[in-house]
Amino acid sequence: IDIEWSAGTLRQAKLRSLAGAPCALRSAVPLAISRDGADVATVETDGLITFESERCAVYLITPQDDPTTSEAERA
Repeated sequence: IDIEWSAGTLRQAKLRSLAGAPCALRSAVPLAISRDGADVATVETDGLITFESERCAVYLITPQDDPTTSEAERA
């Protein structure tokens, strides 16, 4: 995981799936998850966000309402 912070809050994180297994993240804020510029389907339950990952794929995780993240940065 490569994480970038700004003023104590998540700016973005890049997560590489090594096993291609389901991934679970806990967050107090809604997160957007994308891969190769496309949104990834997630399920959120009580702050636990889960999604299926593919082996060796890199996922970009950003706060869902982050206006400073451009589409180019998500790609």
